[in-house]
Amino acid sequence: MNIFTISASTLKFLMHLWPPLWFTGISFEHISPDFRRIRIAMALRFYNKNLHGIQYGGNLYSMTDPCHIMMVLRNLGPDYRVLDKGAKIEFIKPGTSKVTADCIITEEDLADIKEKTASNKKYFKDFSVDITDERGDVVATVVKTVYIRNKQSKLPSA
Repeated sequence: MNIFTISASTLKFLMHLWPPLWFTGISFEHISPDFRRIRIAMALRFYNKNLHGIQYGGNLYSMTDPCHIMMVLRNLGPDYRVLDKGAKIEFIKPGTSKVTADCIITEEDLADIKEKTASNKKYFKDFSVDITDERGDVVATVVKTVYIRNKQSKLPSA
């Protein structure tokens, strides 16, 4: 079983068993069948609060960490190498309740990636995700930079 053959519902189940997320309270609420939208949530619990009693910043980032890699890889296929390049998180306000994030990739994102990697060039694509609280207020914004390279593209011959 791998990312190219697994169903969205099976992946959702397996993500609940993934050790880095076990004790964070992070849950994958929805993975679309086409792997273009993932909705993640995290309730505020005694075991994921920081010393101020608010959502722990590392967990806020962890909510979004695997999403874009999985979505891009699944949509582009095994001819592409897709890796983390970097990330940054901006904390906007304290998370004092359940928080959610919707990671989305569009057809335009995929077309852009294919165009930029057509001649086997590496490409760094930024994806931005807002993490919101129960009132819809933005708690944090994560910008994930993904390294993408088409392993099968050939350089033009002379």
